[in-house]
Amino acid sequence: GVKTVVMNAEFCSADDIKKAYTECDGLALGSPTLGGQMPTQMKEALGVILNAAQQGNKESTSVRKSGSSVISRVPCGVFGSYGWSGEAVDELFVRLRDGGFEFAFDPVRCKFKPTEEVLGEAEAAGTRLAQKINDDRRAREQAIGD
Repeated sequence: GVKTVVMNAEFCSADDIKKAYTECDGLALGSPTLGGQMPTQMKEALGVILNAAQQGNKESTSVRKSGSSVISRVPCGVFGSYGWSGEAVDELFVRLRDGGFEFAFDPVRCKFKPTEEVLGEAEAAGTRLAQKINDDRRAREQAIGD
């Protein structure tokens, strides 16, 4: 099991998003596609996360040692809903991938309302993310013990 924190980018400040990112061990970002685009609030939240990862806040729990380098990116995944096109999920995926993030699951897309199949995919994706977080945590603990 892992602890989860759900945040709505529409009601969070940039500081809230940055603080949550610097304290997390993994993240799943979701966004609808509205008018063929990701909503402004999600674009801003994504920018804050990418900037925080680039800064490599060495005091955060999201910073992990890998050999001699410091990795400030946590395992992640993306999901989203759409009516016609679904660009928001693709944009989240590409920008995080280009930012050096490792994905724990393939993007999950939902057209209009989620079906039982899509809900099952989402649950499986969450399980894979939790497994990746726990695997990374064990690897960090083992590296500290060595």
